[in-house]
Amino acid sequence: MIEPLGGHNQAPPKKRSMKWIILLIAFVVILPIGIFILVGAGIASAFVFGVKATEEYDCAMKTLRANSDAKRLLGEPMEPSFFTTGVVSIDGRNRNVTFNTTVTGPNGSGELSVVSVREALDSDFIMSLNVGGNRTSIHFGKYPCAE
Repeated sequence: MIEPLGGHNQAPPKKRSMKWIILLIAFVVILPIGIFILVGAGIASAFVFGVKATEEYDCAMKTLRANSDAKRLLGEPMEPSFFTTGVVSIDGRNRNVTFNTTVTGPNGSGELSVVSVREALDSDFIMSLNVGGNRTSIHFGKYPCAE
């Protein structure tokens, strides 16, 4: 028997399953949002924790805690804030680190500013503490910690 060209004996089209629609929405919408959030969190953590992982940050905190002016202005113990903003550039033996962070003690709080430039033959390390609009030099000279 020959079938007519209209395809009268074809099966009716299948209905799309709801699970495939949900999977498609998850893949097209939710997955990119999740990736965006993870990348953003990675960038933010590098921004916040990148400076704190440097030798210069550790040296600055050690130098600050030993400084008599800082002890008088902030009291002891001195604790840096969770958030630290700055820029880190390390290229071989050349290291440039600049950062600001809030430091709090029992007598008050202040903004610590640090600029560190370390090269193969020379270094500069500048620290100042701003408390209540008054800037106090904590260190101005060579990198104070053992290299």
